[in-house]
Amino acid sequence: MQTWVNQVLGVSPTTPKADLNGDGDVNVLDVQLCVNVFLDTETTPKIVSLADVNGDSAVNAQDAQIIANLVLGA
Repeated sequence: MQTWVNQVLGVSPTTPKADLNGDGDVNVLDVQLCVNVFLDTETTPKIVSLADVNGDSAVNAQDAQIIANLVLGA
C-alpha cells in the first residue's frame, strides 16, 4: 500500500507526503493534523506544506479526505 501511495503522491518511500507528523505511518493522527491546518490551528511550516497532499496549493477538506481514504484503505 505504501508503495502505491508514494507513486501517486510522487514522494520517496522514506518521506510519504501524507505522513504529516513524520512517524512513518499514515494514520488518523495525520488526518487530524490536516484538519488542524485547514482550521488554521496548526501552523508549523513543514506540516502545512505536507498537508496539501493533492498539490492544488490549498489545504482543504479534499486533502483530509485523501489522507482518510489512505488510512481506511479506500
